[in-house]
Amino acid sequence: MTINEAGHGITIMNGAQTADFEAYAVDNGEKGDGNGLYVAYSNLEFEAEAAPYTMTVNAAGQIVLTLTAEDGTISWVKQK
Repeated sequence: MTINEAGHGITIMNGAQTADFEAYAVDNGEKGDGNGLYVAYSNLEFEAEAAPYTMTVNAAGQIVLTLTAEDGTISWVKQK
């Protein structure tokens, strides 16, 4: 998954693009605590999905975005 500075994202699996979406994040808790709500609007299915998110720093000093939904948890490490 990649998301650019404007919030446009794509997901690629096994070399094929599987999603095209707009991403929005809301810091709905204590400001700067790394917790909030993430919403992705599908440009292909015209539907929105939301999930709680956390942003943390791992032991290697990398920023990690974690989304938690009913069907599980997935995390990404920010690439430079």
